[in-house]
Amino acid sequence: MDETPVWFDMAVVLTCAADVTKLPPICIFKGKRLSKGEKIPPGVVVWFQDKGWMDSELMNRYIDYLGDKINKRTGARAPKLMVYDKDVVCN
Repeated sequence: MDETPVWFDMAVVLTCAADVTKLPPICIFKGKRLSKGEKIPPGVVVWFQDKGWMDSELMNRYIDYLGDKINKRTGARAPKLMVYDKDVVCN
């Protein structure tokens, strides 16, 4: 069987809370939209960015997304703390 490498740029954001609640993974793909015929699996969030990584615009979107998810679980008045490590890279 021949194997042909296919290169693409993407990032994945994985989020969990201190109570071990896991939020759906966010896949950030390079480009503007999915290719024709591509489908997103259930339970996965897909965002697009020109270079395929988290930028300041997507970070703001992520904070809003995270706030909405957490507020639905804990209530808007519950105290919250976000710890973010931008230097984690897996190659």
